[in-house]
Amino acid sequence: MSGSANYTWYDIYGCLKALLAFPLFLLAPGYVIGWLSNVLQFRRRSVMEKAAIGLVLSVAVSGILATVVARYLSLMSSLRLFEALGIAFLVCVAWEFRRTARAALRLRGVSAALVVILGLWAIVVVASLVDLQIGHRLYLSATAYDHCIRAAFTRAVVRSGVPPANPFFFPGARVPMRYYYYWNVIAALPSLWTGVDPRLAMFASCAWCGWAVVAILALYLKYVLGDAVDLRWKSLLGAGLLAVTGLDIIPTAILAAIPPHTIHADMEWWRMDTVTSWIDSLLWVPHHVAGLVACLAGFLLLWDAAPKKSGRVMALVLAGAAFASGGGYSIYVAFTFGVFLAAWFMLTLHERRWNECLMTMAAGILTIIFSIPYLHDLRGPGAGMGFAQLTIRDFEVFEPLLFALGIHARWVSTLSGRLLLPVDFAIELGFFFAVGLIQWRKDRVGRWAQLSLEKKALWLMLGTSLAVTTFLRSRTINTNDLSLRSVLLMQFVLLLWAVPLIYDLLKAPDSKVHRRALAALIRPSILAVLLGLGVIGTVYQVVMLRFYNVLADTGRLPDVPTWMPEPGKIGETTYQLRQAYEGLEAVLPLATIVQKNPLSPISIFHLLYSDYQSVAGIPVCGTAFGGDPFKCIGLQLPIYRLFNTRTGADASNLDQLCDSLRINVLLVTDVDPAWKRRDTWVWDRNPMFSNDSVRAFQCGSKSTEIVRLQHHNQ
Repeated sequence: MSGSANYTWYDIYGCLKALLAFPLFLLAPGYVIGWLSNVLQFRRRSVMEKAAIGLVLSVAVSGILATVVARYLSLMSSLRLFEALGIAFLVCVAWEFRRTARAALRLRGVSAALVVILGLWAIVVVASLVDLQIGHRLYLSATAYDHCIRAAFTRAVVRSGVPPANPFFFPGARVPMRYYYYWNVIAALPSLWTGVDPRLAMFASCAWCGWAVVAILALYLKYVLGDAVDLRWKSLLGAGLLAVTGLDIIPTAILAAIPPHTIHADMEWWRMDTVTSWIDSLLWVPHHVAGLVACLAGFLLLWDAAPKKSGRVMALVLAGAAFASGGGYSIYVAFTFGVFLAAWFMLTLHERRWNECLMTMAAGILTIIFSIPYLHDLRGPGAGMGFAQLTIRDFEVFEPLLFALGIHARWVSTLSGRLLLPVDFAIELGFFFAVGLIQWRKDRVGRWAQLSLEKKALWLMLGTSLAVTTFLRSRTINTNDLSLRSVLLMQFVLLLWAVPLIYDLLKAPDSKVHRRALAALIRPSILAVLLGLGVIGTVYQVVMLRFYNVLADTGRLPDVPTWMPEPGKIGETTYQLRQAYEGLEAVLPLATIVQKNPLSPISIFHLLYSDYQSVAGIPVCGTAFGGDPFKCIGLQLPIYRLFNTRTGADASNLDQLCDSLRINVLLVTDVDPAWKRRDTWVWDRNPMFSNDSVRAFQCGSKSTEIVRLQHHNQ
């Protein structure tokens, strides 16, 4: 990109290009597989339903398909396979177009409205996530806090293949990642195919994940709930309900109103173990949502095939592939779904539903077989204290109130926090909490044994999700990802129940059945208020994610996070850092080792833009993602001294240090202590790139080769 171009338009163009490339990877494979296997009676379905099934099946199988081929052949071989599937997809579509009346392909009424809603979602994704340039200032979305890691992983796939190398650790050789990286492989393929920045391909995947949620919701309405009446209208309602979150806007407003007037970049940050909104999950962590869709797709295939006499073998194979993909997309969602499947197996065994029981067991065995290479990766060395530990979810927000009342006993705050867990979920879920109460009221009239099989399955899903998020905590990193992501399964069940509830209230508001169901518990007017607050919360959340950095740069926010540059320099520093990395990309090969300050306070910005491997990219070399943390200590300490102490290393021994660590380029910014002293190496050498905030230097005995390459490219 030329220095005079606008980064915002460049990112928008790249996102749109990736959006249009993703059908090759997230539509064509499932469509072709659906056509060949005829699962869910694919060939008899309408055009829109085939598209929904094709999308869901693609999410379910593309992960395992892409990674297995890339692992044992190459990433380019994986791309060639998807290109072949794309050609087969075009053949199928052309054949259907010839035999189907063109009128059947036209979109009218509800179908057209649904397509418009899905298109608006793509606009929201692109507008929310791309860099916003204002003059020579550049502003990230707050989601960059997570996407910087996703971008680094996706670039690692492009550089090193499968399994990808940990981009933050290079002890003289590549270190395979110990992480759920399948979605990064999916995002890397359109990047490889089109030349789009992997960061932008990851952004575009957020839109496709949203569409996949709507698709799996419609399929569950039809095949699990058996509710196929006016299905497109209900799908439209389901898409709209994704814009409804809990009552988080209330504590957010309270925190903003009282001293110290805290305003978070993400509304969900008012507490630690949150239940994130659908929009938030899709914008921040599409791979976890993809894991949910894949696991739900696997169960749907088992559900549909169990009562039938034919097609079970193909359904089993695809279900095993779906669960394996789900584990590679999100180990936390897959673990929760695995607990559900174990409970489902026990239930079907107890009720002597032999088809369901045996198919669940067989699918589990196939999942393990498909996942053997990935499980081997997870057994590699890495930081962390294990997968999970037993605990009890705590509603810690009342601690300040207890302290203000003079109650300092730890056991009192712990007990009160746990007793108030229903209040926690009521605030976090809002409208959907009310939906759960209404469904409980409707279903508890009869005993468990009298419930239909689909109701038992959905209550098991919800109960499993609730149990995991309440009683287990992940231990790999400080963030409790297990609690944050396991709740997605409960959220899906509540979303599924909400659709027919709202549909019936809109279509038949005076129905005696619904009046009886609601009157004793929650009035429709209360539901309307909860819906309104949920939509307001989502709108506020999306706007703040987009413009928080802009507001923080004005200096008017009371508490700017430490991972951002100081107010007044946020936009300028971001612009100049991106400019620096683009300057390096113009002259350096991808195999170059570029080292920044591993403890840089603006590491997020580095990781988002860097295309290169580092020796120690973040604290502890990111060994939670793979690698021996003890090996990191000896590497990180001299690098830390180089950037963060007053003396660092002088120009005479700098090349020797770089040679010993295999560093090719050092990149320093004006927030690093070494920059702020004029007697350090930062000012003793001539940089290969420099601006007001960044200086980059060739380093080591191979620096002359880089210089020659630089002159050649110029």
